[in-house]
Amino acid sequence: MRLEDYKGETESGLHYSVRVSARAKRCIIKIWGSSLVEVVVPKDFDRSWVEQIMEEQTDRIINKQEKARILEMEYKPAMIALKAVTVT
Repeated sequence: MRLEDYKGETESGLHYSVRVSARAKRCIIKIWGSSLVEVVVPKDFDRSWVEQIMEEQTDRIINKQEKARILEMEYKPAMIALKAVTVT
């Protein structure tokens, strides 16, 4: 399996995808909203390190996702009125 195609899951059930970047100099964890987690790694990065890093960072990631979930619920509008096309 190529690292670019790798999708992983931690022991606590956190799902993540791995993306290889020619420009990356280190492992970067990107948390997109309340559900998507992407790990960006340099080209010649060992996959076993990704699994270890994700296990170590799981609590921090889950905490960030929960904060994002709260913000999404707090600021998500119930309705958007589009006056130009008279649609709500």
